[in-house]
Amino acid sequence: MASKFIKLVILAGITGLAGFLSGGCSSPEVKRNPTADEIFEKSFDLRIENEDKLVVPEELKEEVWNYMVERLVDDKSFIKSLDPALDSYWMDEYFSDIYFDTPELDMLNRQSGIRSRKRINFTDPTNKKSGRQLVQVKINDIDDNMRNRGEIKFEVEFPPRGNSADDKHPVLGMIVPSERDEFKRLMAEIDIDPYSLKKVLVNEQRRRSLYITRSGGQFISIRLDECSSEKLWVKWSHVELEPELNETPYTMADSAGRAYMENSNQAIIDDIMAKFPAVKQDLTPKYNKAFGYFEKKIPFFRTLFKYGII
Repeated sequence: MASKFIKLVILAGITGLAGFLSGGCSSPEVKRNPTADEIFEKSFDLRIENEDKLVVPEELKEEVWNYMVERLVDDKSFIKSLDPALDSYWMDEYFSDIYFDTPELDMLNRQSGIRSRKRINFTDPTNKKSGRQLVQVKINDIDDNMRNRGEIKFEVEFPPRGNSADDKHPVLGMIVPSERDEFKRLMAEIDIDPYSLKKVLVNEQRRRSLYITRSGGQFISIRLDECSSEKLWVKWSHVELEPELNETPYTMADSAGRAYMENSNQAIIDDIMAKFPAVKQDLTPKYNKAFGYFEKKIPFFRTLFKYGII
């Protein structure tokens, strides 16, 4: 392992020096994300997710979860005080996310992401979403609301049936053939070469989700994610609470409807943070958090990725 590391560092140093001599020392140009209106104008099936991100100290995760269940599920008086039509339940799930990016890390630099996701529902294995796989494109800075991100989903057929270049591609090969052209069209819109995409990292997470419904329809989900990822000898772990407004009603709502949903969600967030002052907001996406951790621990991490060494 030590000799392999030495070789990697030497090679990274050589390639890094080559990049420096060719002008690679300058900061990469960060491409602009399209706005939600621009994406809608191009007829993409965009959903807007309004999501907070709260970092939870590892030693508090069980206490936070138990409080949420007791406060929001076992005793529904608090959520009923917000709206009598609210109800709640919870589920325990597993998610595996594979993140893809260009060699220049264009999606990372824009705090956006392209990932494949598989989920397993431990609480209800018969749930229609258990075992489901998707390719998701997350787009940051779509409007003035710092909690809003755009999401476009593509159905997965895995393994691919054919033997074409698209079938063999790590991202396109997962997407059902009928949706590949739409994915390529989206990549062109956000100025990404789809054929340059390659795997960056895998994030595995146990997700305990508390779902709040309104008149039977999905309204708010609050997820306690226990994340883990590995690159070379480095392991990253992270606990995060994500209170999120359900993307479908939020996207379809007018400004007053969105404000009502946001205020309801904020009341729940304020209650949790008042109970646990050590829980802090950090809206940085998980992809960026994990990558940033590896970059601090692994010398020349970006160079190693750019040149396909890792």
